[in-house]
Amino acid sequence: MSGARVLVAGATGALGGAITAQPAGRGARVALAGRDRLAHTVRAHSGAPAAGFDARDPGACARAGQAAAAARQGLDAVVVVSGPVTFGAAEETGAEPPRPGPGRSPGAERRAR
Repeated sequence: MSGARVLVAGATGALGGAITAQPAGRGARVALAGRDRLAHTVRAHSGAPAAGFDARDPGACARAGQAAAAARQGLDAVVVVSGPVTFGAAEETGAEPPRPGPGRSPGAERRAR
């Protein structure tokens, strides 16, 4: 992983921060994107380029990716860690049950798990 150029979109959350530490700790050249607490995350990864973005705004997502690619002279990987994270039984979290993917029956989806 040493030298790989990795953009972590959602790097400012608890999960995103932990995930960012993995490639950074293995010598990757990370770039950071997040909605809030960006300054704190940049301090943790000194020298990493960073861009603020809101994942609900496609234009902001594109600009964050373009800025990271320009700062790192390309990207080898993009890790997306954004959105709500819930743990527990679906009925306790309010999460919707998974839907079958394209071309897959509900039975095939259950067997794949």
